[in-house]
Amino acid sequence: MGAAALQWLCWALLAPGVLGQCKLLPSYTFARPKARSDQAEFAVGTSWEYECLPGYKKRSFSVTCLPTSQWSDAQQFCKRRSCEHPRDLLHGTILYPQGIEWGSTITFSCNRGYRLIGDASAMCVLTDRGMSWDVHMPLCDTILCGLPPAIPHGDFSDQNKDSLPYGAVVTYRCHTGQRGEKLFDLVGEPSIHCTSRDGREGVWSGPPPLCLPAVKCPAPYVENGVLEAGFRRSFSLNDSVAFKCQPGFTMRGASVVWCHLGGTWRPPLPSCIQGCPPPPQVPHGSHGHEAQDVFPTGQRVSYHCEPGHTLRGSDTLDCTSSGTWHPPAPTCEAQSCEALPSLLHGRVLVPPSLQLGAQVAFVCDEGFRLSGQPSSRCVSEGTRMVWNTELPVCDPLSCGPPPPITHGRNTYSGSATVNTVVKYSCPSAFRLIGDSVLFCRGGGQADAYWDKAAPVCEVFNRYVQCPEPHVPGGQKDRRARPPFWHGAAVTFSCQANFTMRGNRTLWCQANGSWGPTALPVCESDTPLDCPPLPASPHAQHSGPVGVRSRPGQAVLFSCEPGYLLQGEKTLRCLSSGAWSSEPPTCTEAQCDPPVPPRHGQVQQPPSLQLGSTATFSCTEGYRLKGQASSRCVIAGQKATWTRIPECEEIRCPPPPPAIQGTHSGNTSWPATYGSSVTYHCLPGPEPGVDFILVGESTLRCTADAQLEGVWSGPAPHCQLAVSGGPCPPPQVPGGRVVSGQKQHYSYNDTLGLTCEPGFTLKGSTRTRCSGRGSWEPELPRCEKACPAPPRILNGQLEDRGTLHFDPGTSVRYRCSLGYTLEGADTLRCSSQGVWMPSAPQCTAAPCEPVLKQTFKRPQHGFIRTEANSSCEEGYYLGSSVYQLCGGAQLWYQEVRLCKEITCTPPPAITDGVHSGSPSQEAPYGTRVTYSCRPGPERGVDFQLVGDSALSCTSRDGRTGTWSGPAPTCRLLLPSTRCPAPHVPNGFRVSGRDGPHSYNDSVTFQCVDGFTLRGSGWARCTANGTWEPVVPACEKGCPPPPGPQHGQHTGGSRALFEPGVTVDFSCDPGYRLVGSPSSRCAPSGSWSPSAPRCEEAPCQPVEDAGPEPPAGSHVVPFNTSCAEGYQLLGYVHRRCQDLESGVWFQKIPHCEAIHCPPPPSIAHGRVLNAPTQPAPYSREISYRCDPGFSLQGERSLRCVQDSQGHGAWSGQAPRCEAIPRETLCPRPEVRHGHVLNQSQPTFVPGTLLRVACTPGFLLNGSQWVRCHRDGRWVPVPPTCIKKASSGCRPLKIAHGNHTGGDITRFPPGMSVLYSCDPGHLLVGEPLLLCTHEGAWSQPAPHCTEVNCSSPESVLGVQRGLEPGRLYQYGTIVTLECEDGYTLEGSSQSQCQDDHRWSPPLAVCKSHGSLAPLVSGLSAGFLFLLCLASAAWCMLLRHRGRNYYTNRAPRGGGDIHLETREVYSVDPYNPAS
Repeated sequence: MGAAALQWLCWALLAPGVLGQCKLLPSYTFARPKARSDQAEFAVGTSWEYECLPGYKKRSFSVTCLPTSQWSDAQQFCKRRSCEHPRDLLHGTILYPQGIEWGSTITFSCNRGYRLIGDASAMCVLTDRGMSWDVHMPLCDTILCGLPPAIPHGDFSDQNKDSLPYGAVVTYRCHTGQRGEKLFDLVGEPSIHCTSRDGREGVWSGPPPLCLPAVKCPAPYVENGVLEAGFRRSFSLNDSVAFKCQPGFTMRGASVVWCHLGGTWRPPLPSCIQGCPPPPQVPHGSHGHEAQDVFPTGQRVSYHCEPGHTLRGSDTLDCTSSGTWHPPAPTCEAQSCEALPSLLHGRVLVPPSLQLGAQVAFVCDEGFRLSGQPSSRCVSEGTRMVWNTELPVCDPLSCGPPPPITHGRNTYSGSATVNTVVKYSCPSAFRLIGDSVLFCRGGGQADAYWDKAAPVCEVFNRYVQCPEPHVPGGQKDRRARPPFWHGAAVTFSCQANFTMRGNRTLWCQANGSWGPTALPVCESDTPLDCPPLPASPHAQHSGPVGVRSRPGQAVLFSCEPGYLLQGEKTLRCLSSGAWSSEPPTCTEAQCDPPVPPRHGQVQQPPSLQLGSTATFSCTEGYRLKGQASSRCVIAGQKATWTRIPECEEIRCPPPPPAIQGTHSGNTSWPATYGSSVTYHCLPGPEPGVDFILVGESTLRCTADAQLEGVWSGPAPHCQLAVSGGPCPPPQVPGGRVVSGQKQHYSYNDTLGLTCEPGFTLKGSTRTRCSGRGSWEPELPRCEKACPAPPRILNGQLEDRGTLHFDPGTSVRYRCSLGYTLEGADTLRCSSQGVWMPSAPQCTAAPCEPVLKQTFKRPQHGFIRTEANSSCEEGYYLGSSVYQLCGGAQLWYQEVRLCKEITCTPPPAITDGVHSGSPSQEAPYGTRVTYSCRPGPERGVDFQLVGDSALSCTSRDGRTGTWSGPAPTCRLLLPSTRCPAPHVPNGFRVSGRDGPHSYNDSVTFQCVDGFTLRGSGWARCTANGTWEPVVPACEKGCPPPPGPQHGQHTGGSRALFEPGVTVDFSCDPGYRLVGSPSSRCAPSGSWSPSAPRCEEAPCQPVEDAGPEPPAGSHVVPFNTSCAEGYQLLGYVHRRCQDLESGVWFQKIPHCEAIHCPPPPSIAHGRVLNAPTQPAPYSREISYRCDPGFSLQGERSLRCVQDSQGHGAWSGQAPRCEAIPRETLCPRPEVRHGHVLNQSQPTFVPGTLLRVACTPGFLLNGSQWVRCHRDGRWVPVPPTCIKKASSGCRPLKIAHGNHTGGDITRFPPGMSVLYSCDPGHLLVGEPLLLCTHEGAWSQPAPHCTEVNCSSPESVLGVQRGLEPGRLYQYGTIVTLECEDGYTLEGSSQSQCQDDHRWSPPLAVCKSHGSLAPLVSGLSAGFLFLLCLASAAWCMLLRHRGRNYYTNRAPRGGGDIHLETREVYSVDPYNPAS
């Protein structure tokens, strides 16, 4: 048998009455049973007859109780009746959302432009005449608008109608002149139409337009621009024109403008600026120049993408001369996150793409709950793409372990998951109260839960019997019959037409009641009234007396004072017509006998009725907590005593402490009544010192009058007793007492001690007199100590925590990374309190390059910076380069670079030139000279005013400026004079009176009746004559101005007499504006002024075709085509008016220019070849195949040839094979050179090495190879100027150098070292500062040299002290005592090998004279030789060590006569 069958059987056994029968008859909205029944349950197979309700098609049917305890389905039996289908709605629509069956509703709506007359909906209802609609059909009527509004100076169409239907359109027009000329402009929408806002009333769609006086705009012109659309002879209101810029120019402003009110163009006309438009916008990317609208030719922009995106394509674009960007703009592609792993017990909802911003969702399977975030988004974290949340976990939903029950067990162990069934059972001596089966339920994300409370196991009581339960409107299971013993179960069911509320099964509990829940309630489907409640003694209720109560009515019972209610306090009238329980009764209230408190007694009252009082008391050691008496009162539904007091134990607080003492006893406080504690003193603080107890040693816990716990007396105290004697006065050599000084010192006296100046305290500065009569701690010592060791630059002590340095202490130095220790690394504190030897120095360590230099500052690792770098004149400090250096630990060396100072191109001057480049920047120190151009005419020259030469300098050391303002070229005017001009019958209008100088001008005019012949203006030239010549005034009028496109009757006469009249006429196609005749007045002018000929408006009669009839008058109209269009011919239009008669307009026929496909080239291709004929201005470019080079123009443009056709701007280039043996020229590297090669050209394959001049840094590859196309690969490097950090002076002990107080030496400077007297120089004396900021050699040092003298100098009178040490270079002169003779040289000098030269002489006593004489003779000769040799050595050492034995004059200041500084090239090893 399967698990499912077992579970089904379990349900069948545990739930009696659930299966095998059907409950109440089903109720339907469409049918009713033919016969009513009061049965609550029906057996399987029972059938019942139903009939359909009115409104449904008449039919009877039956339902059957199925084995599943469900009634069979009856939905298919009763069908609704229908109404007639309504007729079609003219100009409208009928909607049937529910059909046309009984109870359904249909809606009516009209088409657009019609309104509904009648109801908007109808319902199918049942009437006495059958099925019909409840309202009549509506109508759809046309929406009408009134007449549109009239406008001044204009009218509209359809003015003869009173109203217009929905959708009607009226068009406005402005009045014209008598000849049809335009007088007004129509402003606004020319047409409005009839519409509706509410679907019922008609309104016009907008306000009417206006007729304003006609507007004319000037012909538009844009410099470097081309009119692309809108060609007209004149421009009226709302006419538009479109512009484009010529190649290489970019438009700023709108490309399309309109003629606006007031005769202006709106928006303003654009401008064409040379350059490129803004580069293309790249989604998720930027180029940093978004605010710039025009970019000059050659400007480069760089794109970068937002985090989470990768750049695809070229990151830089250049603005080309054609005004376009090259190459094409890149794209920023979103990066993707890695795919997520599968979710255990769940699934991951993944979008189509996992790019940046993608979001995934997590869903758990049924029975599991998501622990974590329900979704995750792909975000960027630095350069990586990650999910912003961790992968969640699907935890199983659990109800936890089944609830345990006392004395019982269940069939499941562990944590129960959803749908788990648990069954409980009890041992045979117990009875199970409650349902034995629990289900774990749950779903979705909610917590799992048990469907009911767990049962309980009660000890079986065979004597307990429960009363028979009654449920009004219901009955018990037939198997449940009295008597009902402990553990018996009763299952209830409701009668027909009753519904159960509550649990249907209850159990008899050990307390004789039914449980564990209340009895169920059967509510009637047809409620009944309840009978009147009977009266009860000493009771009253809130319900009506003698009247029946309605279902649901509640009655509240209460008793008279002194009585208690027995039974339910509230009775409710059930729908079955019965009360929810029997009426309660009232009994007299009495308290139980009072119980005495623990550790106390009670005095029983004479009566236990309400109001009686009981009195309480406690035994010794306890006190009463609460009131001493209690009264019998009613609380709730029972009689009880008011709060009975308690007897609490009397306790004492913690015993009082004893100073320097403690006590024994209970360690938990407070102390109990009667307990005791014993005190004793603590041990003494030190040997020889004790404490003595004074007072009672034992205290007992008692009570005071208020029964509060107190101790029997005060605590004792401990006195100090000292057994030792006084301390002796302190003795500290080199120290003194600063505090606490006395004549006699007793126990605990304290002293403060310190050392005299120059001494260091060893020990504690404070001491105390102990109980044994001695000082503790011991008295300190005063010693001479060293100061803190000297600090060194770029170095530190290894142990920097030491603050005091006693004699003999040693310290050790170490240098920072990138520096080397020069000198002894360990110093020791001498007995004199000084450090020996002198402190070392940390010099810059040489860099051992590991990798190539980088111009980007490293983010990790130690960097040795150069804080004192400087540049030569003409340069300033710029960026840095970083070199990774090897060794025990890697580090970086910073090398500062110098940027050259440059000036802007020299300023240009008017009428002058300069010797510099007009477009290139000039290096620092550049000198340019200025000169003036020749004068405007012979005899007139320009003079240079100001400095003729400027130099490129700098004020701030960074920006180059010219040394002064540029000179100017002033015109030198000649001193010539022109004669005063005279014109008979004329006068001077402007110009000053004579004399007339160079360039003076005068203007002439004739008197009335005379005409000027010649120019009315003349200028005084450098040769003293007037140009042009002075005019003459002749009598008469000049020829009248002939009107353009017209003529007059005066012919070609040059002068007209006063009174002569001429007539004017215009060519056909033009009309005369002004007077048709003019007369020569005596004043020499024409009156009235000449008229003008304006183009007559063409009244077209017909198109005459390409050629007009012979002899016809032709007027050209816009005779040229716009740029980009070619002239194919002309067409003529025949015009006619009253003034000119018949004439013809000549109109050009233009067609857009296209170029043929671009010519192809051998060994190459067209990059952007058009697929169709190329339009005008289209540009293409060529590229050669690998191994070929392009000869000719790379790009061609579609232009217009001389015949007006489209043609390419030049010949196509050609691709020529690159010669295999093309020579490469010698690479030019500024501030650099090619190593070991001198020829001017090199064959392909040659490998060259490039090096920079010392002081410059190589940027690029040092190796280049000659390619077969004549180029060096890679591109030759550049040399960048390095900054100089200089050299720090290196001081040596017992020596000096020739650099003086200079703190930093520039490259190329040298210093010479020397030692103090008595010291010898070890190492190279001459050091050179290189450009790397380091000395060419390590610094030398001075060692002390001593020569000893013998311990016994017998016979020596002066010049030598026995046992003394003499410094190097010291000279001693010996003299002997009387009776002694000197053997050897009287003078000896201490040498660097610690020996005397010559050896020290000795004094010998006098002996025989002959040996003495002979000895003296030989000694004299030998002494002479030694003296000569000593003198030579002395001179040699003096020249080497630079010392003197003579003290300087005039005091202790040292005066150096000279200081030689050797200026040597630091980059030349030979120097």
